[in-house]
Amino acid sequence: MTRSATITIAFTDYWLSSTGGSGKGDLDMVCYRDGDGCPALPMTQVKGMLRETAERLSHKDLVALFGERAVDGANEPLAEGKLRFAGDARLLDADRGWFAHKDNKVKRAALFSRLRSTAITEHGVAETNSLRTAEVAVPLTLTGRVDWIGKDAPEVDWIETLNQLCQLTFAFGHGKNDGLGRANASCSAVADKSAATPLAATGKRLIIDLVPEDVAVFSRANANEGQQLSHAGPTGASLWGWAIGQLQGDVDALKALLSGKISFSDAAPLIDQETPTFMRPAVLFSPKQAKEGEPPALGEDKNFNPAALCIGMKNYIATYTENHQPQAFGAYHMPLALDCIAPVGKGHRLRSGHKDGKAEDTKLFGYQHIAPRVTGYRAVIEAPGDLIAKIAKAFQGRLFLGKARNNGYGGGYTVSAAVQADYVPAQTLSAGATIARIWCLSDLALCDEWGALKIEPCASDFGLPDDWTLCRTESAVTTRRYAPWDSAIQGHESEIAVIEAGSVFAFTNVAQAEVITLPARVGKYGERGCGWIALVPDKMPQEARTNSQSTGNSNEADSPQATEL
Repeated sequence: MTRSATITIAFTDYWLSSTGGSGKGDLDMVCYRDGDGCPALPMTQVKGMLRETAERLSHKDLVALFGERAVDGANEPLAEGKLRFAGDARLLDADRGWFAHKDNKVKRAALFSRLRSTAITEHGVAETNSLRTAEVAVPLTLTGRVDWIGKDAPEVDWIETLNQLCQLTFAFGHGKNDGLGRANASCSAVADKSAATPLAATGKRLIIDLVPEDVAVFSRANANEGQQLSHAGPTGASLWGWAIGQLQGDVDALKALLSGKISFSDAAPLIDQETPTFMRPAVLFSPKQAKEGEPPALGEDKNFNPAALCIGMKNYIATYTENHQPQAFGAYHMPLALDCIAPVGKGHRLRSGHKDGKAEDTKLFGYQHIAPRVTGYRAVIEAPGDLIAKIAKAFQGRLFLGKARNNGYGGGYTVSAAVQADYVPAQTLSAGATIARIWCLSDLALCDEWGALKIEPCASDFGLPDDWTLCRTESAVTTRRYAPWDSAIQGHESEIAVIEAGSVFAFTNVAQAEVITLPARVGKYGERGCGWIALVPDKMPQEARTNSQSTGNSNEADSPQATEL
Protein backbone atom coordinates (compact mmCIF):
# COMPACT_ATOMS: atom_id res chain seq x y z
CA MET A 1 0.00 0.00 0.00
CA THR A 2 1.31 3.44 -0.95
CA ARG A 3 1.35 5.67 2.09
CA SER A 4 2.96 8.83 0.66
CA ALA A 5 2.07 11.23 -2.12
CA THR A 6 3.33 14.54 -3.54
CA ILE A 7 1.11 17.51 -4.30
CA THR A 8 2.47 19.77 -7.06
CA ILE A 9 1.14 23.32 -7.30
CA ALA A 10 2.07 25.35 -10.41
CA PHE A 11 1.06 28.98 -9.83
CA THR A 12 0.11 30.97 -12.92
CA ASP A 13 -0.19 34.37 -11.21
CA TYR A 14 1.02 36.28 -8.18
CA TRP A 15 0.29 34.44 -4.94
CA LEU A 16 0.59 35.08 -1.21
CA SER A 17 0.88 32.72 1.72
CA SER A 18 0.59 34.85 4.83
CA THR A 19 0.85 33.72 8.44
CA GLY A 20 -0.28 37.00 10.00
CA GLY A 21 3.04 38.86 10.21
CA SER A 22 3.84 42.32 8.90
CA GLY A 23 7.07 43.58 7.36
CA LYS A 24 9.34 46.56 7.55
CA GLY A 25 8.42 49.90 6.06
CA ASP A 26 5.06 50.03 4.29
CA LEU A 27 4.44 46.28 4.13
CA ASP A 28 1.20 45.31 5.85
CA MET A 29 1.52 41.66 4.90
CA VAL A 30 4.56 39.56 3.98
CA CYS A 31 5.04 36.21 2.28
CA TYR A 32 5.83 33.17 4.35
CA ARG A 33 9.40 31.94 3.76
CA ASP A 34 11.14 28.65 4.37
CA GLY A 35 14.51 28.28 6.07
CA ASP A 36 16.34 29.18 2.83
CA GLY A 37 14.48 32.47 2.43
CA CYS A 38 12.39 31.26 -0.53
CA PRO A 39 8.59 31.61 -0.69
CA ALA A 40 6.70 28.58 0.63
CA LEU A 41 3.12 27.48 1.31
CA PRO A 42 2.33 25.63 4.59
CA MET A 43 0.68 22.30 3.87
CA THR A 44 -1.97 23.06 6.49
CA GLN A 45 -3.25 25.78 4.13
CA VAL A 46 -3.24 23.32 1.24
CA LYS A 47 -5.27 20.92 3.41
CA GLY A 48 -7.80 23.64 4.20
CA MET A 49 -8.29 24.54 0.53
CA LEU A 50 -8.70 20.93 -0.56
CA ARG A 51 -11.14 20.40 2.30
CA GLU A 52 -13.21 23.40 1.14
CA THR A 53 -13.38 21.85 -2.33
CA ALA A 54 -14.48 18.50 -0.85
CA GLU A 55 -17.16 20.23 1.25
CA ARG A 56 -18.43 22.12 -1.76
CA LEU A 57 -18.79 18.81 -3.59
CA SER A 58 -20.20 17.00 -0.51
CA HIS A 59 -17.59 14.34 -1.08
CA LYS A 60 -18.41 11.00 0.54
CA ASP A 61 -14.84 10.52 1.86
CA LEU A 62 -14.57 13.99 3.41
CA VAL A 63 -14.52 12.88 7.07
CA ALA A 64 -12.35 9.82 6.42
CA LEU A 65 -9.65 11.88 4.73
CA PHE A 66 -9.77 15.22 6.56
CA GLY A 67 -11.58 14.49 9.82
CA GLU A 68 -14.47 16.34 11.45
CA ARG A 69 -14.54 20.09 11.99
CA ALA A 70 -14.60 21.35 15.56
CA VAL A 71 -18.04 22.44 16.79
CA ASP A 72 -18.58 24.72 19.80
CA GLY A 73 -20.13 22.89 22.73
CA ALA A 74 -19.52 19.40 21.35
CA ASN A 75 -18.71 16.82 24.03
CA GLU A 76 -17.98 13.81 21.85
CA PRO A 77 -14.41 13.35 20.53
CA LEU A 78 -14.01 14.32 16.90
CA ALA A 79 -13.11 11.79 14.23
CA GLU A 80 -9.55 12.35 13.07
CA GLY A 81 -8.56 12.35 9.44
CA LYS A 82 -6.34 9.66 7.93
CA LEU A 83 -4.16 12.14 6.00
CA ARG A 84 -1.20 14.07 7.37
CA PHE A 85 -0.42 17.44 5.76
CA ALA A 86 2.80 18.55 7.45
CA GLY A 87 5.67 20.84 6.55
CA ASP A 88 5.65 23.23 3.62
CA ALA A 89 5.11 23.12 -0.11
CA ARG A 90 8.49 24.34 -1.36
CA LEU A 91 10.62 24.77 -4.44
CA LEU A 92 12.47 21.75 -5.72
CA ASP A 93 15.70 21.05 -3.85
CA ALA A 94 17.97 22.06 -6.73
CA ASP A 95 16.16 25.38 -7.32
CA ARG A 96 15.96 26.16 -3.62
CA GLY A 97 19.65 25.41 -3.09
CA TRP A 98 20.58 27.75 -5.94
CA PHE A 99 18.49 30.65 -4.64
CA ALA A 100 19.67 30.04 -1.05
CA HIS A 101 23.35 30.51 -1.98
CA LYS A 102 24.83 33.69 -0.52
CA ASP A 103 25.94 34.90 -3.98
CA ASN A 104 22.34 34.77 -5.25
CA LYS A 105 20.77 37.03 -2.63
CA VAL A 106 19.72 39.61 -5.24
CA LYS A 107 18.21 36.93 -7.46
CA ARG A 108 16.30 35.52 -4.46
CA ALA A 109 14.79 38.97 -3.88
CA ALA A 110 13.40 38.84 -7.44
CA LEU A 111 11.07 36.03 -6.32
CA PHE A 112 8.97 38.66 -4.53
CA SER A 113 6.98 41.69 -5.64
CA ARG A 114 4.51 44.17 -4.12
CA LEU A 115 0.83 44.84 -4.68
CA ARG A 116 -1.08 47.84 -3.34
CA SER A 117 -4.83 48.06 -2.84
CA THR A 118 -7.45 50.34 -1.27
CA ALA A 119 -11.01 49.98 -0.08
CA ILE A 120 -13.63 51.57 -2.36
CA THR A 121 -16.48 53.63 -0.95
CA GLU A 122 -20.08 53.54 -2.15
CA HIS A 123 -19.22 56.50 -4.41
CA GLY A 124 -16.59 54.53 -6.26
CA VAL A 125 -13.54 56.34 -4.89
CA ALA A 126 -10.71 55.16 -2.63
CA GLU A 127 -11.52 55.25 1.08
CA THR A 128 -9.28 57.44 3.21
CA ASN A 129 -6.50 55.67 5.16
CA SER A 130 -7.27 52.32 3.51
CA LEU A 131 -4.12 51.89 1.43
CA ARG A 132 -2.51 48.50 2.10
CA THR A 133 0.70 47.04 0.67
CA ALA A 134 1.21 43.28 0.46
CA GLU A 135 4.30 41.34 -0.50
CA VAL A 136 3.51 38.64 -3.06
CA ALA A 137 5.50 35.89 -4.76
CA VAL A 138 5.98 35.50 -8.50
CA PRO A 139 4.56 32.41 -10.26
CA LEU A 140 6.48 29.34 -9.11
CA THR A 141 6.03 25.57 -8.90
CA LEU A 142 5.93 24.11 -5.37
CA THR A 143 5.79 20.54 -4.12
CA GLY A 144 4.58 19.24 -0.75
CA ARG A 145 4.13 15.86 0.89
CA VAL A 146 1.00 14.08 2.14
CA ASP A 147 1.10 10.85 4.19
CA TRP A 148 -1.55 8.26 4.98
CA ILE A 149 -1.33 7.82 8.76
CA GLY A 150 -4.25 5.46 9.23
CA LYS A 151 -3.27 2.04 10.59
CA ASP A 152 -5.76 0.27 8.37
CA ALA A 153 -5.51 0.03 4.59
CA PRO A 154 -7.49 2.73 2.76
CA GLU A 155 -10.85 1.64 1.39
CA VAL A 156 -10.54 4.07 -1.52
CA ASP A 157 -7.74 5.19 -3.80
CA TRP A 158 -6.93 8.23 -1.69
CA ILE A 159 -4.24 9.49 -4.05
CA GLU A 160 -6.64 9.58 -6.99
CA THR A 161 -9.23 11.27 -4.76
CA LEU A 162 -6.74 13.98 -3.80
CA ASN A 163 -5.74 14.38 -7.45
CA GLN A 164 -9.37 15.06 -8.39
CA LEU A 165 -9.72 17.58 -5.56
CA CYS A 166 -6.49 19.29 -6.67
CA GLN A 167 -7.75 19.65 -10.24
CA LEU A 168 -11.00 21.20 -8.95
CA THR A 169 -9.15 23.70 -6.72
CA PHE A 170 -8.29 26.70 -8.86
CA ALA A 171 -6.48 28.95 -6.37
CA PHE A 172 -4.25 28.56 -3.31
CA GLY A 173 -3.09 30.95 -0.61
CA HIS A 174 -4.35 34.30 0.60
CA GLY A 175 -6.43 36.70 -1.51
CA LYS A 176 -8.20 34.13 -3.68
CA ASN A 177 -11.23 36.41 -3.96
CA ASP A 178 -8.96 39.19 -5.21
CA GLY A 179 -7.51 37.15 -8.05
CA LEU A 180 -4.37 35.94 -6.34
CA GLY A 181 -3.10 32.38 -6.24
CA ARG A 182 -4.43 30.99 -9.53
CA ALA A 183 -2.75 27.62 -10.01
CA ASN A 184 -2.88 24.14 -11.52
CA ALA A 185 -2.43 21.36 -8.97
CA SER A 186 -2.05 17.59 -9.08
CA CYS A 187 -1.29 14.69 -6.74
CA SER A 188 0.88 11.66 -7.46
CA ALA A 189 2.33 8.75 -5.49
CA VAL A 190 5.93 8.69 -4.25
CA ALA A 191 8.16 5.82 -3.21
CA ASP A 192 7.40 4.45 0.25
CA LYS A 193 10.40 4.77 2.59
CA SER A 194 8.94 2.77 5.45
CA ALA A 195 10.91 -0.38 4.53
CA ALA A 196 14.38 0.93 5.33
CA THR A 197 17.53 -1.13 5.81
CA PRO A 198 17.68 -2.46 9.40
CA LEU A 199 20.16 -0.69 11.66
CA ALA A 200 23.11 -2.81 12.70
CA ALA A 201 23.81 -2.09 16.36
CA THR A 202 27.14 -3.20 17.76
CA GLY A 203 28.56 -2.84 21.25
CA LYS A 204 26.77 -0.49 23.63
CA ARG A 205 26.45 2.53 21.36
CA LEU A 206 24.34 3.25 18.28
CA ILE A 207 24.94 6.41 16.26
CA ILE A 208 22.14 7.38 13.87
CA ASP A 209 21.73 10.12 11.29
CA LEU A 210 18.34 11.81 10.95
CA VAL A 211 17.41 13.33 7.59
CA PRO A 212 14.50 15.79 8.04
CA GLU A 213 11.62 15.94 5.59
CA ASP A 214 9.57 18.86 6.90
CA VAL A 215 9.46 21.58 9.54
CA ALA A 216 9.26 20.63 13.22
CA VAL A 217 8.87 22.14 16.69
CA PHE A 218 10.86 20.97 19.72
CA SER A 219 9.79 23.08 22.66
CA ARG A 220 12.46 24.86 24.73
CA ALA A 221 10.07 26.02 27.47
CA ASN A 222 6.43 26.07 28.47
CA ALA A 223 4.40 28.84 26.92
CA ASN A 224 0.63 29.29 27.17
CA GLU A 225 0.53 32.55 25.24
CA GLY A 226 2.95 34.28 22.92
CA GLN A 227 5.61 32.41 20.97
CA GLN A 228 6.67 28.81 21.49
CA LEU A 229 10.46 28.71 20.99
CA SER A 230 12.07 25.63 19.50
CA HIS A 231 15.34 23.76 19.92
CA ALA A 232 17.66 23.60 16.92
CA GLY A 233 16.98 19.90 16.35
CA PRO A 234 15.31 16.75 17.70
CA THR A 235 15.89 16.43 21.43
CA GLY A 236 16.91 13.36 23.39
CA ALA A 237 13.51 13.47 25.10
CA SER A 238 11.72 13.21 21.73
CA LEU A 239 13.85 10.21 20.69
CA TRP A 240 13.25 8.59 24.07
CA GLY A 241 9.49 9.10 23.76
CA TRP A 242 9.48 7.70 20.24
CA ALA A 243 11.29 4.55 21.41
CA ILE A 244 8.75 4.06 24.22
CA GLY A 245 5.89 4.32 21.77
CA GLN A 246 7.43 1.86 19.32
CA LEU A 247 8.48 -0.77 21.91
CA GLN A 248 5.25 -1.02 23.89
CA GLY A 249 5.04 -4.76 23.25
CA ASP A 250 8.55 -5.48 24.59
CA VAL A 251 8.37 -5.52 28.40
CA ASP A 252 12.14 -5.84 28.90
CA ALA A 253 12.88 -2.94 26.57
CA LEU A 254 10.26 -0.76 28.28
CA LYS A 255 11.73 -1.50 31.70
CA ALA A 256 15.17 -0.50 30.43
CA LEU A 257 13.84 2.71 28.86
CA LEU A 258 12.15 3.72 32.10
CA SER A 259 15.06 2.70 34.34
CA GLY A 260 17.37 5.54 33.35
CA LYS A 261 20.11 3.15 32.19
CA ILE A 262 19.68 4.11 28.54
CA SER A 263 20.70 7.57 27.34
CA PHE A 264 19.64 9.44 24.21
CA SER A 265 21.65 12.48 23.16
CA ASP A 266 20.12 15.53 21.54
CA ALA A 267 20.44 15.34 17.75
CA ALA A 268 23.32 17.66 16.80
CA PRO A 269 23.17 19.57 13.47
CA LEU A 270 25.81 18.45 10.97
CA ILE A 271 28.04 20.89 9.09
CA ASP A 272 28.96 18.18 6.61
CA GLN A 273 28.34 14.45 6.58
CA GLU A 274 30.65 13.76 9.53
CA THR A 275 30.96 16.86 11.76
CA PRO A 276 28.34 17.40 14.52
CA THR A 277 27.92 20.84 16.05
CA PHE A 278 26.72 22.12 19.42
CA MET A 279 25.42 25.36 20.90
CA ARG A 280 28.36 27.80 20.95
CA PRO A 281 30.25 28.25 24.25
CA ALA A 282 28.88 31.30 26.04
CA VAL A 283 32.41 32.52 26.88
CA LEU A 284 33.38 33.36 23.29
CA PHE A 285 33.95 37.05 22.67
CA SER A 286 34.91 39.27 19.75
CA PRO A 287 35.48 43.03 19.56
CA LYS A 288 32.62 45.20 18.36
CA GLN A 289 35.18 47.03 16.25
CA ALA A 290 38.29 45.23 15.07
CA LYS A 291 41.65 46.95 14.98
CA GLU A 292 42.66 48.69 11.78
CA GLY A 293 43.71 46.15 9.20
CA GLU A 294 42.60 43.22 11.36
CA PRO A 295 40.05 40.75 9.93
CA PRO A 296 36.85 40.23 11.93
CA ALA A 297 36.48 37.28 14.28
CA LEU A 298 33.74 35.82 12.06
CA GLY A 299 34.50 35.94 8.34
CA GLU A 300 32.14 35.76 5.40
CA ASP A 301 33.09 32.10 4.95
CA LYS A 302 31.62 31.37 8.43
CA ASN A 303 35.06 30.48 9.80
CA PHE A 304 36.76 31.97 12.84
CA ASN A 305 39.92 34.02 12.88
CA PRO A 306 41.76 32.85 16.03
CA ALA A 307 43.66 36.15 16.27
CA ALA A 308 40.38 37.95 16.90
CA LEU A 309 38.69 35.27 19.01
CA CYS A 310 38.84 35.34 22.80
CA ILE A 311 37.67 32.75 25.30
CA GLY A 312 36.82 34.26 28.68
CA MET A 313 37.21 37.79 30.01
CA LYS A 314 40.86 37.32 31.00
CA ASN A 315 41.84 36.50 27.46
CA TYR A 316 39.80 39.41 26.22
CA ILE A 317 41.54 41.90 28.52
CA ALA A 318 44.91 40.51 27.51
CA THR A 319 44.19 40.86 23.79
CA TYR A 320 42.32 44.11 23.34
CA THR A 321 42.46 47.59 24.75
CA GLU A 322 39.72 49.38 26.67
CA ASN A 323 38.43 50.96 23.45
CA HIS A 324 37.35 47.59 22.07
CA GLN A 325 34.24 46.46 23.91
CA PRO A 326 33.45 42.73 24.05
CA GLN A 327 30.62 41.31 21.99
CA ALA A 328 29.28 37.78 22.40
CA PHE A 329 28.40 35.76 19.32
CA GLY A 330 24.85 34.85 18.42
CA ALA A 331 23.06 31.54 18.78
CA TYR A 332 25.37 29.65 16.45
CA HIS A 333 26.22 25.96 16.53
CA MET A 334 29.90 25.04 16.45
CA PRO A 335 31.98 21.86 16.19
CA LEU A 336 34.26 20.82 19.01
CA ALA A 337 37.22 22.37 17.18
CA LEU A 338 35.50 25.82 17.09
CA ASP A 339 36.63 26.32 13.49
CA CYS A 340 33.30 27.06 11.78
CA ILE A 341 29.60 27.49 12.51
CA ALA A 342 26.36 25.82 11.44
CA PRO A 343 23.42 28.24 11.39
CA VAL A 344 20.08 26.50 11.83
CA GLY A 345 17.24 27.91 9.77
CA LYS A 346 14.29 28.90 11.94
CA GLY A 347 10.93 30.39 11.04
CA HIS A 348 7.61 31.03 12.69
CA ARG A 349 3.90 30.96 12.02
CA LEU A 350 1.11 32.77 13.78
CA ARG A 351 -1.87 30.59 14.61
CA SER A 352 -5.29 31.53 15.91
CA GLY A 353 -8.31 29.76 17.33
CA HIS A 354 -11.42 29.95 15.15
CA LYS A 355 -15.03 30.68 16.04
CA ASP A 356 -17.87 31.00 13.54
CA GLY A 357 -15.35 30.88 10.70
CA LYS A 358 -13.30 33.82 12.02
CA ALA A 359 -10.25 34.25 14.20
CA GLU A 360 -11.20 34.13 17.88
CA ASP A 361 -10.17 36.97 20.20
CA THR A 362 -7.18 36.42 22.54
CA LYS A 363 -6.35 33.13 20.78
CA LEU A 364 -3.34 34.29 18.76
CA PHE A 365 -0.30 32.07 19.23
CA GLY A 366 3.07 31.78 17.54
CA TYR A 367 5.14 28.65 16.87
CA GLN A 368 8.83 28.92 16.12
CA HIS A 369 10.00 25.97 14.04
CA ILE A 370 13.16 24.61 12.45
CA ALA A 371 13.46 24.12 8.71
CA PRO A 372 14.77 20.91 7.12
CA ARG A 373 18.56 20.73 6.82
CA VAL A 374 20.36 19.24 3.83
CA THR A 375 23.08 17.74 6.04
CA GLY A 376 20.67 16.49 8.71
CA TYR A 377 21.37 15.62 12.35
CA ARG A 378 23.31 13.04 14.34
CA ALA A 379 22.33 11.43 17.64
CA VAL A 380 23.85 8.75 19.84
CA ILE A 381 22.09 6.08 21.91
CA GLU A 382 23.90 4.26 24.72
CA ALA A 383 22.59 1.13 26.44
CA PRO A 384 24.11 -1.66 28.55
CA GLY A 385 24.38 -5.28 27.48
CA ASP A 386 22.38 -6.45 24.49
CA LEU A 387 19.64 -3.84 24.91
CA ILE A 388 21.03 -1.61 22.16
CA ALA A 389 19.92 -4.16 19.54
CA LYS A 390 16.35 -3.97 20.87
CA ILE A 391 16.40 -0.17 20.94
CA ALA A 392 17.58 -0.11 17.33
CA LYS A 393 14.32 -1.78 16.27
CA ALA A 394 12.42 1.36 17.27
CA PHE A 395 14.26 3.46 14.68
CA GLN A 396 13.49 1.54 11.51
CA GLY A 397 12.00 3.50 8.65
CA ARG A 398 10.45 6.91 9.22
CA LEU A 399 10.09 8.84 12.47
CA PHE A 400 7.57 11.56 13.34
CA LEU A 401 9.01 13.75 16.08
CA GLY A 402 8.10 17.07 17.69
CA LYS A 403 5.00 18.80 18.96
CA ALA A 404 2.11 20.76 17.42
CA ARG A 405 1.27 18.00 14.96
CA ASN A 406 -2.33 19.18 14.81
CA ASN A 407 -1.04 22.53 13.56
CA GLY A 408 0.83 21.14 10.57
CA TYR A 409 4.15 20.21 12.13
CA GLY A 410 5.39 16.76 13.06
CA GLY A 411 8.99 16.47 11.89
CA GLY A 412 9.12 13.51 9.54
CA TYR A 413 12.60 11.95 9.55
CA THR A 414 14.30 9.07 7.75
CA VAL A 415 17.00 7.24 9.71
CA SER A 416 20.32 5.76 8.63
CA ALA A 417 23.18 4.28 10.63
CA ALA A 418 26.20 6.57 10.89
CA VAL A 419 29.85 5.62 11.10
CA GLN A 420 30.53 3.85 14.38
CA ALA A 421 32.86 6.52 15.80
CA ASP A 422 32.94 8.34 19.10
CA TYR A 423 30.21 10.95 19.29
CA VAL A 424 32.36 13.04 21.63
CA PRO A 425 36.15 12.43 21.54
CA ALA A 426 37.96 11.65 24.76
CA GLN A 427 38.26 14.89 26.71
CA THR A 428 41.67 15.22 28.40
CA LEU A 429 43.17 18.19 30.19
CA SER A 430 46.87 18.36 29.35
CA ALA A 431 49.58 18.47 32.00
CA GLY A 432 50.49 21.98 33.13
CA ALA A 433 47.03 23.46 32.44
CA THR A 434 45.79 25.95 35.00
CA ILE A 435 42.22 26.47 33.79
CA ALA A 436 39.57 24.01 32.59
CA ARG A 437 36.47 25.34 30.89
CA ILE A 438 33.64 22.75 30.87
CA TRP A 439 31.32 23.27 27.88
CA CYS A 440 27.71 22.02 28.22
CA LEU A 441 27.02 20.37 24.88
CA SER A 442 23.43 19.76 25.99
CA ASP A 443 21.24 20.76 28.92
CA LEU A 444 22.81 19.78 32.23
CA ALA A 445 21.03 18.57 35.39
CA LEU A 446 23.42 18.43 38.36
CA CYS A 447 21.37 18.05 41.53
CA ASP A 448 22.26 18.11 45.23
CA GLU A 449 21.05 15.67 47.89
CA TRP A 450 17.70 17.51 48.10
CA GLY A 451 17.11 17.30 44.35
CA ALA A 452 17.70 21.02 43.71
CA LEU A 453 19.74 22.19 40.71
CA LYS A 454 23.36 23.03 41.54
CA ILE A 455 24.14 26.39 39.94
CA GLU A 456 27.69 26.36 41.37
CA PRO A 457 28.82 22.73 41.11
CA CYS A 458 32.00 21.27 42.56
CA ALA A 459 35.01 20.17 40.53
CA SER A 460 34.34 16.53 41.42
CA ASP A 461 30.96 16.74 39.63
CA PHE A 462 32.89 16.91 36.34
CA GLY A 463 35.66 14.45 37.22
CA LEU A 464 38.23 17.08 38.24
CA PRO A 465 40.29 16.80 41.45
CA ASP A 466 38.73 18.37 44.54
CA ASP A 467 41.39 21.09 44.79
CA TRP A 468 40.19 22.75 41.56
CA THR A 469 38.07 25.85 42.25
CA LEU A 470 35.14 27.32 40.34
CA CYS A 471 36.01 30.74 38.88
CA ARG A 472 32.86 32.84 38.53
CA THR A 473 34.47 35.57 36.40
CA GLU A 474 35.42 33.05 33.71
CA SER A 475 32.12 31.12 33.76
CA ALA A 476 28.98 31.88 31.75
CA VAL A 477 25.89 30.01 32.95
CA THR A 478 22.18 30.31 32.18
CA THR A 479 19.29 28.12 33.36
CA ARG A 480 15.80 27.30 32.17
CA ARG A 481 12.75 25.42 33.42
CA TYR A 482 10.48 23.25 31.33
CA ALA A 483 7.91 20.50 31.68
CA PRO A 484 8.17 17.71 29.05
CA TRP A 485 4.93 16.79 27.34
CA ASP A 486 3.98 13.15 27.75
CA SER A 487 1.62 12.06 24.99
CA ALA A 488 0.88 8.80 26.83
CA ILE A 489 -0.84 10.66 29.68
CA GLN A 490 -1.92 13.64 27.55
CA GLY A 491 -0.31 16.09 29.94
CA HIS A 492 2.92 17.58 31.20
CA GLU A 493 5.35 15.81 33.47
CA SER A 494 6.78 17.51 36.55
CA GLU A 495 8.75 20.66 35.84
CA ILE A 496 12.51 20.26 35.47
CA ALA A 497 15.22 22.87 36.07
CA VAL A 498 18.39 22.51 33.97
CA ILE A 499 21.47 24.46 32.99
CA GLU A 500 21.14 25.48 29.35
CA ALA A 501 23.27 24.10 26.56
CA GLY A 502 26.17 26.39 25.72
CA SER A 503 26.87 27.30 29.36
CA VAL A 504 30.50 27.09 30.48
CA PHE A 505 31.94 26.36 33.94
CA ALA A 506 35.57 27.44 34.46
CA PHE A 507 37.72 25.77 37.11
CA THR A 508 41.22 26.97 38.06
CA ASN A 509 44.19 25.51 39.92
CA VAL A 510 47.97 25.58 39.98
CA ALA A 511 49.70 23.64 37.21
CA GLN A 512 49.59 19.89 37.78
CA ALA A 513 51.85 17.25 36.29
CA GLU A 514 49.30 14.57 35.47
CA VAL A 515 46.83 14.41 32.57
CA ILE A 516 43.17 14.59 33.66
CA THR A 517 40.45 12.78 31.68
CA LEU A 518 36.85 14.02 31.92
CA PRO A 519 33.73 11.88 31.46
CA ALA A 520 31.63 12.49 28.36
CA ARG A 521 28.35 12.70 30.31
CA VAL A 522 27.40 13.70 33.88
CA GLY A 523 24.26 14.47 35.88
CA LYS A 524 20.66 13.29 35.68
CA TYR A 525 18.09 12.81 32.90
CA GLY A 526 20.52 11.12 30.52
CA GLU A 527 17.58 9.38 28.84
CA ARG A 528 16.29 12.83 27.80
CA GLY A 529 19.56 14.00 26.26
CA CYS A 530 20.97 15.87 29.27
CA GLY A 531 24.50 15.81 30.64
CA TRP A 532 26.87 15.81 27.63
CA ILE A 533 30.01 17.89 28.28
CA ALA A 534 33.35 18.71 26.65
CA LEU A 535 36.36 20.96 27.20
CA VAL A 536 36.39 24.29 25.36
CA PRO A 537 39.47 24.31 23.08
CA ASP A 538 41.89 27.17 23.76
CA LYS A 539 41.92 29.28 20.59
CA MET A 540 43.80 32.19 22.17
CA PRO A 541 46.65 33.21 19.81
CA GLN A 542 50.23 32.90 21.01
CA GLU A 543 50.80 36.67 20.77
CA ALA A 544 47.89 37.40 23.10
CA ARG A 545 49.01 34.65 25.47
CA THR A 546 52.49 36.25 25.67
CA ASN A 547 50.96 39.69 26.30
CA SER A 548 48.75 38.17 28.99
CA GLN A 549 51.74 36.78 30.85
CA SER A 550 53.79 39.99 30.54
CA THR A 551 50.93 42.19 31.85
CA GLY A 552 50.11 39.89 34.75
CA ASN A 553 46.73 38.76 33.28
CA SER A 554 47.81 35.14 33.09
CA ASN A 555 45.58 32.11 33.09
CA GLU A 556 46.90 30.90 36.41
CA ALA A 557 44.61 30.42 39.36
CA ASP A 558 42.84 33.42 40.78
CA SER A 559 43.60 34.65 44.25
CA PRO A 560 41.68 32.90 47.06
CA GLN A 561 39.53 36.01 47.47
CA ALA A 562 38.48 35.88 43.82
CA THR A 563 37.70 32.17 43.61
CA GLU A 564 36.42 31.28 47.06
CA LEU A 565 32.79 30.10 46.92
